[in-house]
Amino acid sequence: MQIIPVIDIRDGLAVHARAGNRAAYEPLMTPFAGTADPVDVARGIQEAFGCEMLYVADLDSIEGRSPNIESCDQIAVAMARSEVWLDNGQLALGQHDNDRVPAKNLSHVIGTENLPDVLAYQTVALESAVPPILSLDYSAEGFLGPKKLLEASQLWPRDVIVMTLARVGMGDGPDLVRLSHIASVAGPNRRVFAAGGVRNLDDLRALIRAGAHGALVATALHTGKIKPDDLKEVAGF
Repeated sequence: MQIIPVIDIRDGLAVHARAGNRAAYEPLMTPFAGTADPVDVARGIQEAFGCEMLYVADLDSIEGRSPNIESCDQIAVAMARSEVWLDNGQLALGQHDNDRVPAKNLSHVIGTENLPDVLAYQTVALESAVPPILSLDYSAEGFLGPKKLLEASQLWPRDVIVMTLARVGMGDGPDLVRLSHIASVAGPNRRVFAAGGVRNLDDLRALIRAGAHGALVATALHTGKIKPDDLKEVAGF
């Protein structure tokens, strides 16, 4: 199983995400860094877990404010030997700066909450040199985004995230039923990643049984409920 640590950035700081209520996110306190600077946190996570992948959400960009371009680029440099998945709420990595060339280890996450329609996704997917990662976003009320895309699994890329925002940072456990359903619809040629609610090693084992290829994890890492040694069983770190 692939474990992907998560860093959420808001107002230039790494923040503790809880239930998708982004306005209430507070600066992250973590044993892996002495500050909430996103680059410090990324370096600390890398040192502790030796992770091959990292997920970064630029919440300012997602919510239509000035993006944290410098922090995201610095994280990519600090994680040069790892793949960084960036969700910036945009349809292209360089959308804010057409002259900027994204780092080679940056991969683009497209969240369905930011998609106006299926055509927008199809256009981006066709124009991208590297296929994007698709995040199927869910609030407590249900799916966020064009429902036609949710129903058209043939359009999905190889990597698909099931993002359950209401469970992020809440300690309620992952949505195993939804994950299992998406995994079955996605089929054997796609990799499905769970996001939201992972509390401990037992949750990771349950996600494996439900068909997850990997999981995005934040709170459980920073609180020590999942330790580097715990991941050896499921991820081979």
